[in-house]
Amino acid sequence: MELWKFITAVFGTWVEKVGIFLTILPFIEKIPRVKQWLSEKPIIDRFVPALWVIGGICVLWGFYAAWAEEHQKIWSQMAYMAIRVNEPWIPNRPSEPHGGRAWVDFGLENTTQYPATKEATAAELVIAHLDHPIGVVAPDNNPSTPELEKAAWEQMLRDQENTEGHLVTTYDPFEKNFKSAFTKGVMLKPEHDRINVEQIDLLYLVGIEKWESAGGIHAKTFCYWLQPPIEGAVQVDKCRTHNDYIDDATDYLKYVQ
Repeated sequence: MELWKFITAVFGTWVEKVGIFLTILPFIEKIPRVKQWLSEKPIIDRFVPALWVIGGICVLWGFYAAWAEEHQKIWSQMAYMAIRVNEPWIPNRPSEPHGGRAWVDFGLENTTQYPATKEATAAELVIAHLDHPIGVVAPDNNPSTPELEKAAWEQMLRDQENTEGHLVTTYDPFEKNFKSAFTKGVMLKPEHDRINVEQIDLLYLVGIEKWESAGGIHAKTFCYWLQPPIEGAVQVDKCRTHNDYIDDATDYLKYVQ
């Protein structure tokens, strides 16, 4: 059935292009130099080879037009998963140790009218040591740096390499939900104090969101840093790096299955 649709699409384009040529052919024949050229040899001998060439070109054109149309249909049906933070529907819980590990919640949302299938998330809270306490004003009033963000991202990838797998699910159109990210290991009280009391360490929420749709396998990398909790709330700020959409996520499948 699909093959027949493709053949009819190609044939339709071929007929259209050949029809255009046949329409303008009578006007071409009236050009003086063309008339003289045709008078020297029968028209059938002149135009049959040309018609074969034009027909072949139109067939190739038909193949391309049919492919381009289907390609556009596929990409117009691509689902997109967005990372959400600091929104009312996401539980705003403190990053205090939970079973020995610090944790934070973040949201996922399918922002399109198409389903996102085989969705899986690899995320982690990574501890980074600052050059100066958060209370000391940085040159741009931002304690995070691209170097710290890169180090946190690479640490998350190393930790995920040995993970057996992640929960695979489906997000219907416009569906949203939240997930939790944890530190890899148990965080002892001195480590917790360096983040929330002394403020000389910073927690990064870094991860990969992978999903499939009609357009193929896609991914979204994300990176956020956490301000120290104020009255139990966690404020999450976006990193300046590692927040990118990837339209071909095959290189990341070893991290997110």
